[in-house]
Amino acid sequence: MNRFTKDCGVLDEMLAQAMSDTIVIFLKMLGVIIIVNTVNYYLIVPTIFLFVGLYSIRQFFVASARDLKRIEAISK
Repeated sequence: MNRFTKDCGVLDEMLAQAMSDTIVIFLKMLGVIIIVNTVNYYLIVPTIFLFVGLYSIRQFFVASARDLKRIEAISK
């Protein structure tokens, strides 16, 4: 019981820091994209294609990782 509460405490501390880092990185990335697309407006189209491509790769990875975890759980 004591170890479980310690793990939850550590997780709570790490989660706040990870969320803060995620927000900072996302805002920096968004700022860079806005500045680049403002200066070079012809880069808007490739940026959109990159977002669509990265999103489709992300969807594929999430589905594959979920299936892999299922297979691993079944094999145990």
